[in-house]
Amino acid sequence: MDKVLTIVVPTYNMERFLDKCLSSLVLDEAEQMLLYEVLVVIDGATDRSEAIARGYEERFPDTFRVIAKENGGHGSCCNRGLREAKGKYIHFLDSDDWFDAEFADYLRQLASLDVDVVQTRRVDEFSDRGVTKVHRYDIVYGQCCQLADFDFNRVDKSFFSIHESTFRTALLRDNHIVFLEGCSYDDTIFRVAPFPGAKTLCVMDVCLYHYLQGRPGQSVARDVKRRKLGQLERNIFQLLDYVAAMDAAALPENVAGFLHRVFTDHANRILRNYIKVKTPTRRQDVMRCYQALCQSGYRPWIAGSHYFESFDRNHSSWKLSCRFAYYDYLEFLYRLFHSFH
Repeated sequence: MDKVLTIVVPTYNMERFLDKCLSSLVLDEAEQMLLYEVLVVIDGATDRSEAIARGYEERFPDTFRVIAKENGGHGSCCNRGLREAKGKYIHFLDSDDWFDAEFADYLRQLASLDVDVVQTRRVDEFSDRGVTKVHRYDIVYGQCCQLADFDFNRVDKSFFSIHESTFRTALLRDNHIVFLEGCSYDDTIFRVAPFPGAKTLCVMDVCLYHYLQGRPGQSVARDVKRRKLGQLERNIFQLLDYVAAMDAAALPENVAGFLHRVFTDHANRILRNYIKVKTPTRRQDVMRCYQALCQSGYRPWIAGSHYFESFDRNHSSWKLSCRFAYYDYLEFLYRLFHSFH
């Protein structure tokens, strides 16, 4: 039986979370489990992760497959899964996250579709605060449409992601969409992965992905981001280069508008991060990124970037020093406030 879906689970020393993740991918109906495959990519783990995954492979050999490889990072695991995927569609699932009980309903709907991208909803699980947040946009769920007809004004710039998006496998391969390897934040490119190749979209009213946040050492934690700004920069510029290579005039107006929003948001982000975070070389880092954004290929997409345009008007050392001092003062007030609570 042809596989409808490939689920790629990259993991490195996640024995504490892996069983919950993989158990969420086991359905009651054996026949339905034949519709998908789960590729658990062990990234040179030194804990019991491989043993846990092998247990699922032994119990469900037609669904689970373990790929053990040398350590190469999250991106290398996802790329390995993409290369070996047999499913018509592909979804990535981090090993500390899990799928909802609506997975069975999602799979039934997916089997009947023939579109390029499928969007589902996600739940953010904040473990440090015991809070959950269900994402839902002000759009018509259950619709399938041409991307050229979709109202992108009703969604935010992170609409497409590895958490909420299921991609036609051939779409990623044909457009050479891959994860950057050897660094964190390697999925940034997936914000724009559907373009320019995708033509059709389906938005399911299914809450599929539970995204764990607040775990110590997680790449999205503020202290980790501060240490890895260089890696974030590398991924953002991968996205910017990908968008800049597109012919904006050849894209539908709504798609070009959405890509412009994503582009300016990420251009702002890299400048903003270097300005806010105290590093020994932050002034040089800001100016280096600003100068990189001045490249002619970025100009058609950069309009509306607040940080870029403010530098573009006047990026004298005095102005820059004032902006640094402003953020230092805000950080001082933040720390002062929290010292009394």
